[in-house]
Amino acid sequence: KGRQIAAIILDNVARGRLKHVWFSISSDLKTDAERDLKDIDCHINVIDGPKVLENSASKALGLSQENKKGCLFSTYSTLISGQKGKSSRLEQIVEWCGGNNFDGCLIFDEARKAKNFNSTNEDASTKMSKSVIELQQLLPNARVE
Repeated sequence: KGRQIAAIILDNVARGRLKHVWFSISSDLKTDAERDLKDIDCHINVIDGPKVLENSASKALGLSQENKKGCLFSTYSTLISGQKGKSSRLEQIVEWCGGNNFDGCLIFDEARKAKNFNSTNEDASTKMSKSVIELQQLLPNARVE
């Protein structure tokens, strides 16, 4: 499955889409994602979660060149996290993607983690499922996998 996801990203990189977001259940799987991408000769930078973006952005010159494009690897639990007084991780991801202009891939690996969205009664939905739906609404041109 990881190589299939990597192939989707490679195809999109070949078409000029240089930013992608890959969600998984564990940050430990970032290494597997990097391996899968490299195994099919897709040598793009894999960014280890939105916290790296936050740390890079706090520097005087903003994001480093290597963090301006690539594949942002994040966990589902990171998607719903945030710190008091700072923008949420979801907001940071949307900002990194470029908002409405983002046309890269949103990869939801192990998507069952975001289950139980109830469109008729959102209060009955899980926070995770609401965040996944909100992300897709904020990035309407994304290719959702």
